[in-house]
Amino acid sequence: MFESLLYLTLLSALNKESIKESKISQFNFYFENDFVYETDKYYTNSVKLEWLAYNKNIIYNFGIVQDMYTPAHHEINFVEYGDHPYTGRVEGNFGVSVIGEGSMVSLDIGIGYTGEYTYAKEVMDALHSLLPSNPIFGGWEYQTPTRILGRISISQKNRYILSDGYSDFISNIGASFSNFQSNIYAGYQWRVGWNLPNDFGLYSNLSKSINYQDPTNTLHAYGVAGIQAEYIDNDLSIDHPSTPQHHQLLTFNTGFALAYYDFTASMLFSKETKRFHSQDSDYFGFVTILIGYRF
Repeated sequence: MFESLLYLTLLSALNKESIKESKISQFNFYFENDFVYETDKYYTNSVKLEWLAYNKNIIYNFGIVQDMYTPAHHEINFVEYGDHPYTGRVEGNFGVSVIGEGSMVSLDIGIGYTGEYTYAKEVMDALHSLLPSNPIFGGWEYQTPTRILGRISISQKNRYILSDGYSDFISNIGASFSNFQSNIYAGYQWRVGWNLPNDFGLYSNLSKSINYQDPTNTLHAYGVAGIQAEYIDNDLSIDHPSTPQHHQLLTFNTGFALAYYDFTASMLFSKETKRFHSQDSDYFGFVTILIGYRF
């Protein structure tokens, strides 16, 4: 794995000509929200734009993301003791992945910030103004203050074919080091479908993993189920004495993906265990909607 990461850094990340020579590109739009579980709290919304460039067995990814986190009791104009703080985050990222025989190794670097200039409050207010209920979040003035963020993430995925074109198994290990959130994780996905693509699964924006459409397949459909175990060292979004965090986290995923020629669409449902001790439920869930176009 570390030899591959060295290869990524020296050959790919520093080789501008390799990016210019990329033959295939893909745009992805991510929308993550907890509305499918009829909640509006904690990790409540995320939007990401991502561009992928393919050059043989190398994939470059560039993206920008906005996340927002809110308390469970949001009608009041302050944050109650033990509730999730308000947090907005914006990050730009660059990454590179090298695909081998049944494996993909990835390196991703992000730079961002928290605070009022993420405009999380303004985006949330605009979105909620379109809803008949128009829920009010009154405590954004107490959000996490402005901080500059840095992140580096590494991961390796391996694909094992169970039935060629119909079923496979994908393992995933990785680590992320950041002053926003640092973690290590391991998990798997099981996919069943028709004309399975030769790629490495379906992932949420929160996972820091890319989603790309295998350029050798033009039509596919599959369902996916998986689980991930994670150890979280620090989490700035809940960095408050009243919300001591759980360092161990389990996430369960189910979903499906469809691709027709250069268009791809998917939905991934994620349900995770408690992130902090005073969380008001044992599980919290959100959905990832992903729309991609390759050209």
